[in-house]
Order: sequence, then C-alpha cells, then structure tokens
Amino acid sequence: MIVSHVERCSRLSFDGLSDDVKGRPDLLMPLLSVCHNFCDIVYSQFSSRCSLYFDVDADNMAAFWSGWPSRLNKRNHASHHLVKRLTLKSNLQTILSGKALDMLSRPPFSNGIFPRTRFIHFNIAWPREQEREVDNEALLSDSEASIYAFVQRVKQLAPMVNHISITPQYVTLIQHEPTIHLFGSLVSQLFHLASCVEYRSSGMNIPMVLRSELLHGLTHITYDSKGYTVDVRGQLTQVIRQSSQTLQYLVIQARVFIDVAGLIQNADGNYIKYPNLRTLKLEQRKSTPPTHRPDTSGVVLFPNLRHLTINDHYPFGDDVAFRGNSTTLEYLCIMPRRETCDILRQYSVFTASSHPKLQCVKVSGLPDDVPTHFQSTNLFTQFVLNIAPGASARGIAVSEPVDDTFHALDNLHNHACIQVLVLPDTVLPLWFAVSLIRWLPLLSDLHCLSIFADPLTDEASLAEVNAYIQSFRSLINNRLRCWRLSKANSSYFVQIVICVTVVTAICPNFNHIALPSISHNNFMTVLKDAIETGKYKQYEPRLRRLLFWK
Repeated sequence: MIVSHVERCSRLSFDGLSDDVKGRPDLLMPLLSVCHNFCDIVYSQFSSRCSLYFDVDADNMAAFWSGWPSRLNKRNHASHHLVKRLTLKSNLQTILSGKALDMLSRPPFSNGIFPRTRFIHFNIAWPREQEREVDNEALLSDSEASIYAFVQRVKQLAPMVNHISITPQYVTLIQHEPTIHLFGSLVSQLFHLASCVEYRSSGMNIPMVLRSELLHGLTHITYDSKGYTVDVRGQLTQVIRQSSQTLQYLVIQARVFIDVAGLIQNADGNYIKYPNLRTLKLEQRKSTPPTHRPDTSGVVLFPNLRHLTINDHYPFGDDVAFRGNSTTLEYLCIMPRRETCDILRQYSVFTASSHPKLQCVKVSGLPDDVPTHFQSTNLFTQFVLNIAPGASARGIAVSEPVDDTFHALDNLHNHACIQVLVLPDTVLPLWFAVSLIRWLPLLSDLHCLSIFADPLTDEASLAEVNAYIQSFRSLINNRLRCWRLSKANSSYFVQIVICVTVVTAICPNFNHIALPSISHNNFMTVLKDAIETGKYKQYEPRLRRLLFWK
C-alpha cells in the first residue's frame, strides 16, 4: 500500500519538501528506490538547481556538477536540457585561437542547446607569457573573428541566457595593448548577450577596453574590483549612463573612489536620472575628492530606490542618494563615517515617520574616523535607533558590539513595530533579553552573538528559575518564535538551557533556538538531558518542541 501511494507522487512538488530533506539526499534514497516518478522529480530539480561546470581548456572537456549533493549519485540522463546555470572556464588564448569554439562543438554541446539556461559564468584566465603577443594585424583580425564566433556559439547554445558573469584570472599585470583590446572586446560581446552583467575581479585586476557601443539597455550591473585596480572608471561610467533609463540594480565595489560625478552628470552638465533603479550598493575604500562631488541642487535622481547600501565612504556631496525616495526606501545599510553623519544631519534626512516603508536598518560597523559625538558605542547605537523610527522600521541590525550600550537600547520601547532585531556581535544577558521582549511586542526573530543567564547562574535551582519567571508573570509575548545565536560555547550550554526555559514560559509560541551547526547536536543533547531529569517538568511540553528543530 505504501508503494502504491508513493507511485502517485508524480503530483509531488520538490518545493513542498522541507529544506532539511532537500539538503539530506540520504533521506530521499528510500523513496528514490521505490518511486520512479519521484526519482525523476528529484534528479530534475537538482539538475536545474546546480551549476554545470566545463573546463574548455581540457582536451576531454570533462563536466562536473557544482553543488550536486555528494550522496546523490549522478545519472547519465541528468540532461543538459534541465540546466539553468553554466560555468565555462577558459584561457583567453584558447578563445583567440579558435580552440574554444571547436570544443563547444563537441559533446555534450553538440547534443543540442541548453534551453533553460539563464545564467552563465565565465572564468577567463589571462594568456601565459609566451602567448601574449598578438601584434600582427592578420592575427588581430583572426582573433577578433574567433571572439565573435565564440560568442555567437554561446548565444546559439543558450538562447534564453539573461545573466552573464565574468571573473578574470590574472597571471601578472599585463600592459600589452592589443591583447587588452581583445579582452575588452570579448567582455563587451559576452555582456551584449544579456541584460544582467557582472564583472568580478580578485587580486590584481586585468585591464580592459570596453566596447561601450555594444552595452546599453542593461538592467543589472555589478562591478566588483577590490584588488589592485587599473582605472576603467571612465568606460564603466559611460556604460552605466547608457543604461540609466533601464537600470534596476547597480553595485560598484572599488578600491579607489567612485567617480559619482560621471554617474549623475553628462558632458554637458545635465543631470542623469535613474527612474527604474531599485537597488544601489556603493563601496569604496577611499573618500571621493570634493571636485568629484557635484552639487545636485535639489534634483531627484533615484526616485524609486528601495535598497540602499553605502559601505565605507559616502560618495556624494549632498543627500541625493536619499532625496525623493522616502516613500519607497525599504532597506538601508550604512557605515556612519563622519562625512555620512554630517550629510544626514545637515539635510535632516531622517525625521519622524519620514520613511514609512523602511523595514530594515543595518549599520555595517564602527569606522576609525567615527565622529567625536559617536566615540562611545552608546551614542553610536542611539544613532542607529534615531534613523529607524518606530513608525516604520520593522527590522534593525547593528553589526558592532553593544556590550555596554544597553542604556541606549532602552529607547527601543519607542520602536514597537520592530519584528526582527539583529545584534550579531553582542552577548545578551537574560535580563536584557527579557526587557527586549517586553519593549517589542511584535518581535518574532531575535539574533545575537550569544546569551548568558544573568542574573541566574549555572547552579540555579528550579525554585530560583520559577521565582525569576514569576517576577514578570504578566509579561506574555505571543510573537517571538525564534532566537538565533551566532556562537555557542559548550561551557555555556547549561546557561542557554536556563535562558530558553525562561523564554518558553513567557513566549507561548517560541519554538526555535538556532545555534551554529557545529554546536547544534551537542546542545540538543544537553537540553534533552535537562528535560528527562525532570528539573523543568512544568515547562517540558514547550521545551520538547525545541528538540524538533535543526
């Protein structure tokens, strides 16, 4: 009867399985052996969710699945027609010589197209020393032809691709101009295949000369170059400007400063608006010189911005990043350097209820040049709360220790709408965690570094625990469901058990204590032992619920 029931599982949805089952193929094995339909579903889903990797330089072009569960055997019919993500590794010279085109005409590429592939990542290595010379005009022409043929073959193989990512691998910093132009031509033509493009460099950046005339109408641009950077800012800004009307997602991470003047003004001095930009993330290691910070004179350039991340230095000269989007901004991540804080204060960016849709404010750390009035972490934390008015923000994250800032967090009682509070570098004492639960009646998810049972101790008796709970018997929070710890040392397991016992008593729906995977099983053993000894018998039903969560 069980087999008969399972045989009807052709109607099953892989998305209906829990994450634990999806991540544990061994749990699926019994079903795979008795149900052909379910077997097809599982293999099809993993084929579409994992990335198929090809080394084009290898003579046999062996392929392997990146992210395929180690315990789940691969089947030959894990077919390319299901693949959504491809990774192609090649040396630039392999492409220039035409060998890459030849490899893409062999199995499995000769078996047909990849109709479902939407994302292709290219890992392109720089030519070896003896292969860099491409000075002869005939060779240059042949190389351009090889690039064009290679790109057209990629387009033929994956006609539905809409996301191209390129990661160059350097050998040494190259200044050979003809090869630089060829590399830029390859990047430009590959990017021309998609509306979403990513360029990610690590270590020493390879220079390129973009063919900007090919790159327009893009919706997503990611430029990540935090290594030793060769200046491509002029060409990059030109590409961004050409897509200003269609761009929805823009990420620039650079070791140097970002030339924002080139992003928001054209050669005639006219402002460039980004009417469809939803996500803007800027990270620069150096401060933008005043000459590159134009006065935008109150013009609105980002009217529909929803997610704004400013890591390290704020690149603009005024509040243009916040102007005109107070009713659309949902997420803000910011590092409060002096220049940033001065801008926020000077233009009164955050006033009471000025951002009705703001759901999460995250502060990414305490910089070296923090203003004098933020020298104490107490006032720094207060700054975070001030830019997250309780009328709107439903989540606050402070990525910086607040071990001595509990007085500042007292003001959280003015932020009753907060549902998620993230303090990833803070160890919370039990008394303060209880205070947070009291102040935040809608709090459903609390994240912190760790917890300890202060004012209780490891040796606290049941009577002491009960007395502590009775001291705030009237406090009931029906929303808190999850408490996440980033760190859980075994020496604190007993104190964590005491803490969750107290929380289960005042939060009827609390059912998930999340610990790092390395600590999870050991802690659950300690919790189970505490339950079975009967020490916390009156709280046993609620404590047992915690044992069923991973």
